[in-house]
Amino acid sequence: MRARTAVLVSLIVLLLLSNGWLYTLYVSEHAKVVELQRRIEELSSSQQPTEQPSGNVIAEASILAPAVSQTGEGMVTRIAVSVYEGEGRILVNTQPYMGVTFQESARTAVYVACKLLKVDRTSLDFVFTVIANATVVEGGSAGAAMTVIVYSALSGREIDGSVMITGTINSDGTVGKVGGILQKLDAANKAGMKTFLIPEGQAVQVVWIKKEKTIETPFGVITMVYYEPESVDVRQYAREVYNITVVEVHDIEQVLQIMLKH
Repeated sequence: MRARTAVLVSLIVLLLLSNGWLYTLYVSEHAKVVELQRRIEELSSSQQPTEQPSGNVIAEASILAPAVSQTGEGMVTRIAVSVYEGEGRILVNTQPYMGVTFQESARTAVYVACKLLKVDRTSLDFVFTVIANATVVEGGSAGAAMTVIVYSALSGREIDGSVMITGTINSDGTVGKVGGILQKLDAANKAGMKTFLIPEGQAVQVVWIKKEKTIETPFGVITMVYYEPESVDVRQYAREVYNITVVEVHDIEQVLQIMLKH
């Protein structure tokens, strides 16, 4: 009897200790979540221009760009840029929050476009506005599209509305790789695009296909679910499923030749 009581007491003590540890862990993780939310709110508010440019609007341009939502679906965002007389500021106004990567892409886009056109960006202000219906996973993949609208605004050349692009922009003008190519292709189709530009080297995508296998055992029939990788040629897939032409692009100059009307 005493032995049982001792065991019971020990179990109760262990239960109390484990509950205490779990509570401590909960408090710690909750504090981290609260701090993360606070940082996100700070970053989000920092993306809203606190001071609008005081100079006159020189030019404006906008473009539709593909993205991937947090639910993994392809979606379309509209990105616009307004160019003002100013002092070299680059302001970002996004709804919903897009992240620091988007701000970095905006700076690189302005740098590359102005360098190509030999325009002094220090005498101008650039305000980027992005409207999306859901939170976007990444903001960097819009870099090439942002470069196109800056170039279009400053040069006065119109953008071909039947062409869409996904890709980051590097300071040397090359277009960098991105994720979610197939999801973005689906978004391009829904937007009625005829041509879809992707970074060089990304025409073949690996997807995981769900498969099932039934096995008979002495205990009954067991169905095994597993996934196998398969390579998909995006160009062929886009042509057969969506009637969209997919083109790999190396740099922004190649992109501009395709996306800007002559």
